[in-house]
Amino acid sequence: MRVLLIASPEGGAPDTAHADVLVLAHPPATAPDWLDGLRRRPGAPALYVRVAPGATDFEAALALRPDGIVLPRVADGIEIARLAVGLAVHEAEAGLPDGATRILAGFGTARGLMRLATVAGPRLAGLFWEPSDLARDLGLDAVDPEPWPAPLAQARGLLVLAAAATGVPALDAPCASAGPDATLRAARAARRDGFRGGFAEDAAAAATLARVFAPGRDEPRPAPAFPDDRSGGGRTRDPA
Repeated sequence: MRVLLIASPEGGAPDTAHADVLVLAHPPATAPDWLDGLRRRPGAPALYVRVAPGATDFEAALALRPDGIVLPRVADGIEIARLAVGLAVHEAEAGLPDGATRILAGFGTARGLMRLATVAGPRLAGLFWEPSDLARDLGLDAVDPEPWPAPLAQARGLLVLAAAATGVPALDAPCASAGPDATLRAARAARRDGFRGGFAEDAAAAATLARVFAPGRDEPRPAPAFPDDRSGGGRTRDPA
């Protein structure tokens, strides 16, 4: 899970060439006419549906039989556990394998970030942060990633640590800037900070994320040998 392309169900068929996951921005009243055809394509991305906290259209999301649910503004692990119970009931009624529907959890409140230690579970597919929501929660006037305000930088690091401890990827928020250079800078910074992928709002941004988060781009390099004092060669120094 590296590139998650956000699409409106009311729009036309999105270009998913560089996406691992297609995220419908909200549950549609009826399934888009292009969705079935897209899901039947070889190598089609997984389908996730974003469901707002407390939404009444949860059943509309499950009617699509998605591979996962995107749950923003998570308060704690109890909220994820509650959703997991609902998904288990849905899978049993729909004849789906238990655990087939995953959960991608977002954190955009101070309360949720301070309770990251409670987040776990076999359905958890990843964690993502929501800097704009968090800034509003903290009463910050603006969100500038160059550099992030101190509370947001700390929250960003906490989420990466929690994802690593839980064994799931940390995913970056969509880049708010419309410029390709800003998208590239944000993606590179996210990879540097330990994120393993991110959200894209269009095909161009998805292509950038696919390039930056391509597997094997940052292979570890062997540690350099200490040069020999006498010859300047590559033999390692005897610690004794």
